[in-house]
Amino acid sequence: MEARSELEITLVETLALMKSQATATNLYIQEIRTTLSSVTSRMDRLEQGQGQIDQELETIKLGQGQIKRKRVGNPDLHDQQNGCDGRRDRRQNRRKDSIAIR
Repeated sequence: MEARSELEITLVETLALMKSQATATNLYIQEIRTTLSSVTSRMDRLEQGQGQIDQELETIKLGQGQIKRKRVGNPDLHDQQNGCDGRRDRRQNRRKDSIAIR
């Protein structure tokens, strides 16, 4: 009788340990699933953002084909930005102004 009760105690302890390990494993698997879900959600948002960036780049590329270059603002400044100092243009403009005043 004594041997049987020791065997029962050992079995009950073994089953309790197995149950404890199974519970810990289930909690670990739930954490992995939660993390995976979070990563999947982040990846989806990144892909959506990438799609928006791709669309904007395509719009920019299309827009660049339609842009015509115009001189806007101060022509002297425009010439300076293009590597010309603009002095010749200013002299010509002064001559035109003086002719228009007379």
